[in-house]
Amino acid sequence: MLNFASARNPGGGYCLGCAVFRNEPAEVAAAFAGALLAGGRFAGWFDRIVFAVLDRREDSPTRAAFAEVFAG
Repeated sequence: MLNFASARNPGGGYCLGCAVFRNEPAEVAAAFAGALLAGGRFAGWFDRIVFAVLDRREDSPTRAAFAEVFAG
């Protein structure tokens, strides 16, 4: 997905998600972090990345998984 997004529109403009596929949030967050954070293949390629989380509960496991790997 990231390869496609970066080639088609450098700088951003695509939405990527996982919830409907019922993937484990911590695994998906870790996969994105590995590709997007320092040392990852796509580190610095995108101006802005937004992870849309439909679950609005404060204790959302999806929100918590992404906050844990991308906080800081």
